[in-house]
Amino acid sequence: MKVILLKDIKGVGRRFEEKEVANGYAANFLIPRQMAKYSSPQALKEVEQMRAQKDKNEAQTQEKIEELLKNLHGVKMEMPANDKGHLFKGVGKKEISKTTGIPEDLIVLDEALKEIGEHQVIINIGGKEKKLTLEIIPSTK
Repeated sequence: MKVILLKDIKGVGRRFEEKEVANGYAANFLIPRQMAKYSSPQALKEVEQMRAQKDKNEAQTQEKIEELLKNLHGVKMEMPANDKGHLFKGVGKKEISKTTGIPEDLIVLDEALKEIGEHQVIINIGGKEKKLTLEIIPSTK
């Protein structure tokens, strides 16, 4: 049975692809969970419109984030630290997102930052990597 995927499904395909799957899998699993819809000419037109809208939204979001990154220079965060410069709590994607306004899913961070000083944080925008300098300073509290 041909279906159009509405979500990325591991081992089956990516969102908005038309795939041939087993009848039972489509009827009993994919379609009831709204992960796919039956393929038809009308459904293909709807999916093309959805894909175009998604691309348009992603382009607008990408432009906003690039503009935001242009305005962000030398972001500073105050965090409690000990005398040796080690933070009491690591700085992760969530904290960086709150400080900068950049969505968490665009921030590339292998592990939480645990020391004061300057750090290079990679922001992945539409396959392009931008670097953001983040300075963590000890709080005066």
